[in-house]
Amino acid sequence: MDFKTRFNEYILDFEQHIKDYAKSMGGMHPGLYDAMNYSLLSGGKRIRPVIMLAFCDLIGGNKNNVYPFACALEMIHTYSLIHDDLPCMDDDTMRRGKPCNHITFGEDMALLAGDALLTQAFEVASGFETSENLVKNQIRSINILAKCAGSFGMVSGQCFDLHTDKQHLSKNDVINIYRLKTAELFCAASSVGAVMSGADENTIKLAELYGEKLGIAFQLIDDILDDESELLSVFEDETPQKFLRMLTFDAKEILGKIGGDTEFLISLTDYLTGRTY
Repeated sequence: MDFKTRFNEYILDFEQHIKDYAKSMGGMHPGLYDAMNYSLLSGGKRIRPVIMLAFCDLIGGNKNNVYPFACALEMIHTYSLIHDDLPCMDDDTMRRGKPCNHITFGEDMALLAGDALLTQAFEVASGFETSENLVKNQIRSINILAKCAGSFGMVSGQCFDLHTDKQHLSKNDVINIYRLKTAELFCAASSVGAVMSGADENTIKLAELYGEKLGIAFQLIDDILDDESELLSVFEDETPQKFLRMLTFDAKEILGKIGGDTEFLISLTDYLTGRTY
């Protein structure tokens, strides 16, 4: 099966599961339900769930144990986008070709929809029944999600991004912002996919490192495409494009250390780091 076909199959498979979870959230305030689903079901690249499911397949796990975490991670990602778009943050008006959540539902409901999605994510991740020997992996995966999304992960990265003087950043400062703001959720995707598939400790560490390299590269190329000159200027003699190539090489080298059929993940790495959108 070629890369594009498999990539689309992962997305279609995931979309069915996230829609099923969305339907199961009925019974709440109707305005909140509409605001949550407006953003959660708005499409998007679904990159993080795809990475998680691909690691499950790579290691030979049961995807039924991974789907809830893939949905939980996308809920966390969606909440972060809703809050990022608010006037007090990035103050955007459009997201994925549609008016932002707060433009459609108001700032108060958008804030609450983000809060609800973040909380719902952990209900989904903790609320499904799994085999007794996987309970420890489930608890560990919930902890990974919390750490990667919280005050030592994505939220901290957003704080650095908002409240740092961009004119006095070093290259390491920028990489750290990329790591926290974006790569932490990529780490969650790859490492949870490994943990819930019963991988050994070395494989889990390699999966996490892969997510970090790919996530930093993903944010770097976003800034290249957006021409974020303030941040990109820190690379000086080493161009951002050269650093991007190094990250891509490192990510694929890590996949080689994991072994197995890594063809899809290698192609996904090339696809994400070579994008022009």
